[in-house]
Amino acid sequence: MQVNSINRKNTRENLSFGAGRNMHVNLTCFRMCTSELARDFKKTYGIDADFKGNQAIATCCAYAANIFDHLRSKFNVIIGGMPPSIRVYNEPELYIKNVSGASGFCIEDSYKVLNHEPPFEMLSMFFNNRCKTITELEEEIERNHAIKHFSTNHFLHVTIHEWSHCVHMDNLYRIFGYDGTCAKGLAKYNPGNFDPNPYINGRNHMMTLNATKFTDKERDIIKGSLSTYAAGIQDGSKFLGGNPFELVAEDMTKRIINSLDKDSLMPSYNPFQGSNNPSHELYQLIENAWRGSV
Repeated sequence: MQVNSINRKNTRENLSFGAGRNMHVNLTCFRMCTSELARDFKKTYGIDADFKGNQAIATCCAYAANIFDHLRSKFNVIIGGMPPSIRVYNEPELYIKNVSGASGFCIEDSYKVLNHEPPFEMLSMFFNNRCKTITELEEEIERNHAIKHFSTNHFLHVTIHEWSHCVHMDNLYRIFGYDGTCAKGLAKYNPGNFDPNPYINGRNHMMTLNATKFTDKERDIIKGSLSTYAAGIQDGSKFLGGNPFELVAEDMTKRIINSLDKDSLMPSYNPFQGSNNPSHELYQLIENAWRGSV
């Protein structure tokens, strides 16, 4: 089902700019009514969205929703995980301080994230409001890609990355069950008190995965094919990324973005099949992370 706020027909305005953006994206962003998109998201997906008037982030989220829909409907890719909530936030609003400075993040359980709002449902996504335009967003992503921090320089990178987290965590909770305090999470992943994996506490397993770090050899493999963020290369005193969640998100993001048609910005092939797979060593690390067997 296509979000109506995006018109993805090919036109003469679809001129490539080099990092995925084209003239049609610029026009879409310029014409984007964030409140209309929020209504579309609620009607189409049940997503509660507040874009704070940020047309750039709203445009990226609209494209991301359509991209994942396209993967399901066109290529029969079996992926779940639609975020129940999307929020654009300003730094002073943050209640959780350890995500300060992040371009975006996705929560694996129900948390109080913003000072003046109650806890958000698990798998909710948040995007930093510091980039107000597509150009600013693209420039920030370009800077991160230039130092090999991101696996692509595409203007949709951060949005697809966070959406990939949502898809991955949804997959893990379906495998291991959910043992947290989010009522909707319990109803979704342990319906009728049925736990798909009663021998493992799903919530604790997620925390274990989040704390998992790669060996030096694994970091070299991941860094060479994806990014320093996926590998967890240390930057000064701060350890950046480097756990199974970031590995999967960076891999999914790179695969999906590489599959996008430059005009429509929709996948032109299934990015998760055949020749699109990475080297055997990296593929095994990704598969283990995807299935939570790290």
